[in-house]
Amino acid sequence: MGGVHAVERVLAAHGASRCVEAARLLRELAARGDSVGIVRDFDAIEMSLIQAIPDCPPDYKAELVAALDACARSCRVVEVAKRIMTMRNSMLA
Repeated sequence: MGGVHAVERVLAAHGASRCVEAARLLRELAARGDSVGIVRDFDAIEMSLIQAIPDCPPDYKAELVAALDACARSCRVVEVAKRIMTMRNSMLA
């Protein structure tokens, strides 16, 4: 997973399904500890994911928050890890 096809699935999804696809991608990247992939893929999906968060079902927000948290902890690029945590924290407010 990860890479172009996973990013395309996130970008092609709409509303709540975009949150589901993004969480899958982020969990996979975190599990691999792939900082380069995290930077590349988060840059590609960040704005689309921000737009989809209001449509994310409350029950699924916890999944997305956990995926963002895991991804931020795995990312060795401080600037990107901070952006991921900012998104994560905004979902908790």
